[in-house]
Amino acid sequence: YIYRRNKYMAQQRSLLREFAVRKDKELYENKISFFTNIVHEIRTPLSLITLPLDDLIKKHKNESEPNEDLQKLRLIRKNALRLSDLCSQLINVRSFEESLLQLNFMQTDIKEIVESILEDFEPSIKEKKLSVDLEAPDKLVASVDTEAFTKICTNLIGNAVKYGKSTLVVELSVTEDLF
Repeated sequence: YIYRRNKYMAQQRSLLREFAVRKDKELYENKISFFTNIVHEIRTPLSLITLPLDDLIKKHKNESEPNEDLQKLRLIRKNALRLSDLCSQLINVRSFEESLLQLNFMQTDIKEIVESILEDFEPSIKEKKLSVDLEAPDKLVASVDTEAFTKICTNLIGNAVKYGKSTLVVELSVTEDLF
């Protein structure tokens, strides 16, 4: 009798643990869904703010004297774009989480990807007067999911450009069969 009761109790505890894990996962998914929906709802008014704001900035640019209103409009636009970027990052996190199980690894020249991303950021790099130092072998091939790797590097380089002061150093190297 004691053996059957202990076995039954162990089975019940196991079922409770499985139930708790399933509920935790469900709760997590609901939270993520909720926040993703909110982020989508925030993006719409942000775009409705930036479009007329751009028109106002264009009108004030034509004025010959420096204008305090133009500076304020640019500050508003900068912060609206920052909020929009943050929304995009939150949505990208959700997309990345959903695609984690669907990674497609292939041999890729990662230096080529990084060079392409740096080219995309070239206007911002010039505007901030940053110097760029890419330290990498002539060709660096690794098994990566190209899309995921590109998103990660774009985010890292974007942050480096945004917050960098003078020099942006990107170093790619091989260490113990890793890059």
